Amino acid sequence: MVEVEVGTLIGRALDYVIATIEELPIQHDPMGFCDTANGGYWVWDKRPGGKMLQIGPKPASHNGGYYSPSTRWDQLGPLVMKYPIVMGNHESGKEDGKFWGSAHCFHGGTEFDTYDGVMVAACRAIVAYKKGPTVKIPRSLLH
Repeated sequence: MVEVEVGTLIGRALDYVIATIEELPIQHDPMGFCDTANGGYWVWDKRPGGKMLQIGPKPASHNGGYYSPSTRWDQLGPLVMKYPIVMGNHESGKEDGKFWGSAHCFHGGTEFDTYDGVMVAACRAIVAYKKGPTVKIPRSLLH
């Protein structure tokens, strides 16, 4: 495990930390795919009807089976309703058609602004609210 600043979390690492906050059942490589596209960390609920979702973002063409609140509104939406954060989506000011996202948690005094988007900013604010300014993640999630 390595300690990282919340403001640097992105992709699989950010989604992994959100899964831990939500106390989802997480397993590393439950099907033995090792370091392939189907390896890594999974939400692995063995109960009848339980979800089995690979943790981390997937291409837009990918259908279903993954856990990524940093890229999926259907997963982030309930979290936004659950935690005391405020989000914003702002124009870059450069007339380039791009936006940057912000999220604030007034209870925890945290604030995140990022060109990675409002969903990433919201997830970072949730993590900081629940875990503080740094978190520990598996080293394999750094790349």
